[in-house]
Amino acid sequence: MNDGFVFYASFYDALSDLPDDIRVQAYDAICRYALLGEEPDCGGVVRTVFKLVKPQIDANNKRREAGRKGGQAYRKHDVSAEEAKASKQEANVSKQEPKGKEKVKVKAKENVKESKRFTPPSLEEVAGYCFDRNNGVDPQRFVDFYSSKGWKVGNSPMKDWKAAVRTWERREDKRQDQKPVIKKNAFTRFDQREYDESDLELQLLEGVRR
Repeated sequence: MNDGFVFYASFYDALSDLPDDIRVQAYDAICRYALLGEEPDCGGVVRTVFKLVKPQIDANNKRREAGRKGGQAYRKHDVSAEEAKASKQEANVSKQEPKGKEKVKVKAKENVKESKRFTPPSLEEVAGYCFDRNNGVDPQRFVDFYSSKGWKVGNSPMKDWKAAVRTWERREDKRQDQKPVIKKNAFTRFDQREYDESDLELQLLEGVRR
């Protein structure tokens, strides 16, 4: 049983000129066949009208049935595919994203990494630290020296500039306590001096500036 059917304007035009009693019989024959699938037992004009209308009703019913089956199959297939895709995406996200305490641990690790990242100090920061320690280190010289080296100690990136200041502080104290050791070179007449590697780098740097 169908819940409805298409009643075309051409049907109405064909029936409108018939006498009332025949027109009612024709309407009834068309509706019973279209809705219930019952072919009427009639003759005469009613039978003629029904034969004209029947092929169109059959064609419409076939299209409706095909559309219903195709639509159901399409929706079933689509829903299954979408659900499978969504489930897969959720599974991937759940694998990638840490949960609960794991999330906190990951964040803590990221914060530790960020906190350990070295940031070159300003001249004011170095000057303030040297003033607090009263170490006699020249802040401008310190900043210029390590800026020219890309803030590296030897070939390694600097991790703690305050530790570097304290190293300079010890070097300054040592320089005040000791005089340069002068040796005679056995092969030349020139004097030979012992230099600390950082001292030599400093002297070279200052020589370039001059």
